Amino acid sequence: MNPYNYSKISLSALALTITCPVLAEFSSEFNSQVGVIHDSQLTIAELDGTSENQSDTARQLKASAKLNWQNEQQTVQASYSFNQKDYQSANDYDTQYHLIGATYSHKLAGVKLAARYNFADIKLAGDDFLDLNMLTLDAGYLFNEHFYLRLAHTFRDKTFAEPYDNRDASANISAVDSYYFFNNKQFINLNLSYETEEADDPFFNFDQQQLKATFSQAYQLFKQPGKAQLVFQYQQKDYQNWLIADSQQHRDDNSQSIKLILEQSVSQWLSLNTGFEYADKSSNLAAADYSERLLDMSLTVSF
Repeated sequence: MNPYNYSKISLSALALTITCPVLAEFSSEFNSQVGVIHDSQLTIAELDGTSENQSDTARQLKASAKLNWQNEQQTVQASYSFNQKDYQSANDYDTQYHLIGATYSHKLAGVKLAARYNFADIKLAGDDFLDLNMLTLDAGYLFNEHFYLRLAHTFRDKTFAEPYDNRDASANISAVDSYYFFNNKQFINLNLSYETEEADDPFFNFDQQQLKATFSQAYQLFKQPGKAQLVFQYQQKDYQNWLIADSQQHRDDNSQSIKLILEQSVSQWLSLNTGFEYADKSSNLAAADYSERLLDMSLTVSF
């Protein structure tokens, strides 16, 4: 889920692994990232996803840390990440979030069972904006060397700061995730999800269906590894209690997007990531009917 349209900047960083004689493995990762993103149509997804026909370029800083413990059957992970996006002119869209996560997974008869908890503290334009609490329960199974299937359900709670606190909401999200691996360089991923959200003010209640398809291809360029991904996403969102004033129809949003992502290593310590996305948003609410183009680029330093 990426409700705030944060650019997706991928970095590898320091990894330290200690292997114990009891077949348990401890590892830690520390990542730092820097990049820029240009958005042709600035929006805030959690505030109705409406547009004011404003574009801008932002610099983005991201850092994260992970601690892992793993043996043949169990994995425990604790994580923290920081993400800040600062626009050149449109400071009302500046965002910052802190995300804390914990995951426990266990393999049972070939099935990987997992419980994941995440807490996010999000600021908008320097002020408190939104807290998210998310609990995900999932089960995954590798049928053979080619096909992996995962079923998941997420419980999500939103708590907004004033003056948006009438939007406080709880949501249930069910998802099916499937992967088909052609070889160790190619795979496709298909994700289907259904979400229902109920807010303190029923005006903001909605149902949403989503389809996301990804094709991934690894390659080598000048003897350095790289990866290309093509991502297509379709969303349909229905607001049961939001009536359009001039038509008395319920608000109905549809969006389609396609994104190309390139990740290219330059050396052992340096890589370059670029992405281009085009989204077509259609709605019977005029302010939510627009097209959007996003271009992002990041320099990845591993240390």
